Amino acid sequence: MKRPLTAILVGVALLLGGCNLSGGGSTGQGTVNLSVGISKPTAGAYTNQRDVEVRIAATGGRVESAKLSYTGPSSGEIPLTPSGGVWRGTLPESLSSGTYTLKAEAQVGSSIKKESDPVTFVFDKDKPQITILAPTSPITLSGASLEVRVRVRDAHSGIKSVKLFAENTLLEEKPGGSGEEYTFKVNRDTLSEGTVALRVVAEDLAGNTQEATVPVEVDRTSPTVVWRRPADGAVVSG
Repeated sequence: MKRPLTAILVGVALLLGGCNLSGGGSTGQGTVNLSVGISKPTAGAYTNQRDVEVRIAATGGRVESAKLSYTGPSSGEIPLTPSGGVWRGTLPESLSSGTYTLKAEAQVGSSIKKESDPVTFVFDKDKPQITILAPTSPITLSGASLEVRVRVRDAHSGIKSVKLFAENTLLEEKPGGSGEEYTFKVNRDTLSEGTVALRVVAEDLAGNTQEATVPVEVDRTSPTVVWRRPADGAVVSG
């Protein structure tokens, strides 16, 4: 027995209505198009910030909810809330440093969902480590120059720069990526006389900084010679 055409069309409509459409579909009032993309952090970024931003656009429907999942040294999920044209969230304060992959998901209505492309980045909240190799203790600088050697390490993101300051005056900056040891040559004439704090400041690619200090006594005063014996004009015999 042949079924009427209208009955067949109704059956097809019911079947489609029960499908979970990803990225586009119908809410009963029209076609819905949904796009989701993570804008912060960017793929391959090094950062010490826990804030995330996701751009979600929906036509033909209203975004009901959004969430973000993270996997790495620790895994979990956080809700996203709309603010200033984007959806924002904050990763847990307890998040440990390491490489993470993020994925966002938005939902329109009860069945239309869309996932973003994954974004992998390095979260680094740990400061670099600095060891001053020379000078190892406070010294008096009476010669023309002084060599300052340091070892700098960073476990997660790598070193961006190493700077040498005399108090708050920048003397020299070296870019990272050239090994763990950095050598600076300090000209005595660039330093004020007296006690000067030489500061080494290291910054990693995620924006964390660490510093170490060694005091130096700068002496540019020439010695004074006093003639004591024999007295001026004295006659000496024997």
